[in-house]
Amino acid sequence: MELFASFTGIIIFSLYDYFGFHISHKKGWEDFTPINPYRISQLIVQLIITAFLFIFYGWFSALAFNILWWTWWADLLFYLWYDLLRVFGYPRKPGGFKEQVIGNKVTWAYWTAWGFLRRKHKHTVMTRKEIFVQALIGLIVVCIIYFIK
Repeated sequence: MELFASFTGIIIFSLYDYFGFHISHKKGWEDFTPINPYRISQLIVQLIITAFLFIFYGWFSALAFNILWWTWWADLLFYLWYDLLRVFGYPRKPGGFKEQVIGNKVTWAYWTAWGFLRRKHKHTVMTRKEIFVQALIGLIVVCIIYFIK
């Protein structure tokens, strides 16, 4: 149940991110800088989900949620929502999962675990292989912690 709760948290966060980002962008609240109203609200939602998971499911669920987030799981879902839900002027540029992730156009994953480790300029493309390997490693780490806790 703890693992399921963590994945549910990632799904909820990714949906908030998908709708929140697009609504904020249309209203001019998203200015693509690290400190702006949308990013602050995003951090608050992440903290609320983390606290909820910790209180109701324990430390593992909260940790697993954040490991999955840090290894780009929420962003992968964000782009899947873009392609599946097709709202907010689909297709717009930049596009969703197929165009951005599969098309090797992601330059904003520098804040992830692999992004820090590779020590490249923050606008350098992180390839789909790097993104998927990072996500897989995140999942493996979560599973290892789950089975040894």
